Amino acid sequence: MKYQKPGKLSDSKLKAYHWWLHSRYSREDVSRKEVIGKHVEAVRVMEARGLKHSRRDKLDRATADDFERSIEEGGPGSGHSDHAGRPGQHGGSLPGIGSVVNAGELVALHMRRDIKDPWDDGPRVKDDICTNLARDSGMSYEEANAFTKQWAVTSNDEDMKSLSIQRDAAREFGASLSDWQKASIDTADGKPMFGSVTQQSALRAMYDNTQKALAAEGIGAKDTVLVYRGFASSSPVEGGTYTGNCLESWSVNRRVAKDFGKATYRTGEYRYVISARVPRSMIVSTCRTGFGCLIEDELVILGNTLQGVEATRI
Repeated sequence: MKYQKPGKLSDSKLKAYHWWLHSRYSREDVSRKEVIGKHVEAVRVMEARGLKHSRRDKLDRATADDFERSIEEGGPGSGHSDHAGRPGQHGGSLPGIGSVVNAGELVALHMRRDIKDPWDDGPRVKDDICTNLARDSGMSYEEANAFTKQWAVTSNDEDMKSLSIQRDAAREFGASLSDWQKASIDTADGKPMFGSVTQQSALRAMYDNTQKALAAEGIGAKDTVLVYRGFASSSPVEGGTYTGNCLESWSVNRRVAKDFGKATYRTGEYRYVISARVPRSMIVSTCRTGFGCLIEDELVILGNTLQGVEATRI
């Protein structure tokens, strides 16, 4: 990937370029350290010109849109010339510009706020999550750590620790377990990690913290977020209605979903990325507030039945 020379950009384009670098910390299939180095280079030029460099700065909308469009379409100097560029979510507006809000981009900014390198910053983020969850749920810090870690181990499978979390989420949020989950709970070995009262309290605290964090980013309760999920199937899949598990992992990053769909450990001839728009109120956690992997731009939603789902074979 080629980058811009910040010293040769106009002030408005330099601000747009700075925002563009921020939005690609976890999205581009390139060295994150390289992206950070380019970001530092841009910031130095901005500071030399006396320009602010907050991610929430208001930009000249036409200039910013033109800059984003040139990147997406592979225009000269975009670093994507002669090929299609990065597929993904572009709503034609930037956060903080005008009255149009791209909620998916605001969620992405929420996930990356104060993150220079997801690998290096991961332990700090996890500590914040466990501290907040312990404070608001009545769990100890160690219990909160074990609870959130279980999702990283497995969200379902045949593990009763995880399946009991799914069952308690259905109870707490009035959601439905999938038929597969019901059958798995009936046959799973082992015991829940904690009692239902404790787990439901933790899930409610996680949900409330998530909703507050997303609201603070300017995302309304009814605003919809474009999310992606990759998987393999033994038969063709069509879009429209999708029925998932009670709690289910999705990503705001299409590339991450595509990687999961194409993973060699998955069985099934047909590989897909599906996308859906979900309201903020369906998001139980993000990788900054509870369950979820920071480097995968992961969020966990109440799966149930989703309408208007699009399926793309990969």
